[in-house]
Amino acid sequence: MRQPSDRVASKNNIYLGASLAYKLINMKNGLMEAWLEYTGRKEPEDLSTKLNVLMGSHTESLNQRYYEMMTGYEFADNDAWRKTWRDKSELETQHPDYPWLLTHPDQWRISEAGAIVLVDFKHTNERKWSNKEELIDTYSAQMQMQMLVAQASFGVPVTQSELSVFFGNNKWDVIPIPAEPDTQQSLLSLYRGFYQHVINDEPPDADWQPKINIPKVVPHQTRQMHQDNEFCELAAQWVRYKDSYKAFSTIDAQLKGKLKDDDKEIFNDTVRVYRTGGGQRRVKLLEND
Repeated sequence: MRQPSDRVASKNNIYLGASLAYKLINMKNGLMEAWLEYTGRKEPEDLSTKLNVLMGSHTESLNQRYYEMMTGYEFADNDAWRKTWRDKSELETQHPDYPWLLTHPDQWRISEAGAIVLVDFKHTNERKWSNKEELIDTYSAQMQMQMLVAQASFGVPVTQSELSVFFGNNKWDVIPIPAEPDTQQSLLSLYRGFYQHVINDEPPDADWQPKINIPKVVPHQTRQMHQDNEFCELAAQWVRYKDSYKAFSTIDAQLKGKLKDDDKEIFNDTVRVYRTGGGQRRVKLLEND
């Protein structure tokens, strides 16, 4: 993994971030709205008094602590990657080939396999608990861009990201978003074209914008996990600590984390971990005959 370096200045001091992706591909007239803002013809929306934005900002540190507590994972020592951005200290990755491409992941951790996993912390309303597809639609393009830039910046593969989400004030879940290289390249082409329109001060034609389809993984398979030592150990601990809330909650979250994106159910002789019809993950003790 490469070491962090000083920020490289881009032409006209213009930088495009990962959150721009949603506006470019999802919002009506988003391409033109973004161009007007980046060329100084229109002031960006003032988010300083929007309650949902303030809630998300002020619960980020709590979300990080809760994520660590519930999953048992710890975040990497990555303070060297922090830089000042808009009067805040944020983790920052910059594409070495396109210095105008600058992203700010909330955090990243190292998986058991040694891979980098980007994590963003979100706070939304409880209604979306049963409709997580809406969250994936909203943030998938942003996370694809974060992974693309992080991979180029780190010099090692970045193939996994997660959303750690508070739903209202009493529900939480982790939503995995795996890398989609084809989608990332389509987004990069869109960004490159948009950047040229900005620095050349040429308004984009509505017909120019390419259509980008972000594939969705549909859980469909059932896997038996008898040979997975980690799963079997977690299953045994899940039964052992069922009456101890803190330990049980951590193990419960780790077991749910074993579900891959396309898994509908996984199991061994002790427990089954499955998705409900609404996409929620559950762990159930298997009764012995």
